[in-house]
Amino acid sequence: MPEQLQETKQEYVIKREKTKVITSNITTSFDEALNKYEHLRNYINEISLKIGPPEWMTSLDFSLRSRTEFNILYPVGDPIFIHIYKLPSGEALYNVIEPELNDNEKKKLEQIQTKIVKYAIEDINFNNIEEVRRYIIDLFNRVIDFQRRRLFSDRVYIKNQEEYDKLLYYLIRERFGYGYLESFLRDPYLEDVHILGLGPIYVVHKIFGMLKTNRGFKNEEDLNKYIIKYSQIVDRPASETRPIVDAILPDGSRVNFIYGKDIS
Repeated sequence: MPEQLQETKQEYVIKREKTKVITSNITTSFDEALNKYEHLRNYINEISLKIGPPEWMTSLDFSLRSRTEFNILYPVGDPIFIHIYKLPSGEALYNVIEPELNDNEKKKLEQIQTKIVKYAIEDINFNNIEEVRRYIIDLFNRVIDFQRRRLFSDRVYIKNQEEYDKLLYYLIRERFGYGYLESFLRDPYLEDVHILGLGPIYVVHKIFGMLKTNRGFKNEEDLNKYIIKYSQIVDRPASETRPIVDAILPDGSRVNFIYGKDIS
């Protein structure tokens, strides 16, 4: 009898215990954040028309648990913001707000990642996360330029400060952080992050409990690539021959990987 593929059962769960990620400054003023970040302005304008403007908070406490309705926005490290709100239906949602790269910016990021390789030092040791951050910024600055046509320069042209900040964020996120899940790991109010196959990612919030997010994997290839990449970080790669892996990420977070498909 021929083998038949059954339902995909990829699963990726991060247990937030003592996560340490490379963070940036946290803008605590709502007006300043709106002035600095176009992606935040666009989001606020759109969501306010649907459910009203969110309440800006720089810290959360357990008294919020008593609220039957909530519409809260808070920063977790520039340029990421988190919006938690309850729909009239009673469903509570968790939205990540971060800038998106256009096609041209994606090409620039690829060029930057290629060029920094020749400047990166192997086997370099760091005493703390801040040293890593400064090292990344130094590499980034070596390969970019705000001047479009500098003679004999092979640097990547950056048109303005907004593009600079966006590309630096994605460089840190993709090369030195946790990629697509970076925003979750920056949120100090999360306990667990659950990826149960394709579809929405769910998080367990310390105050609001289980929430559906606006993030998720749309195809099995991207999900499996992510699981393989980050299971390799802990030197315990998930694969068809070892589909279940329990490990500790470099930042101290416990993680459980379940890879692949059941076959009968």
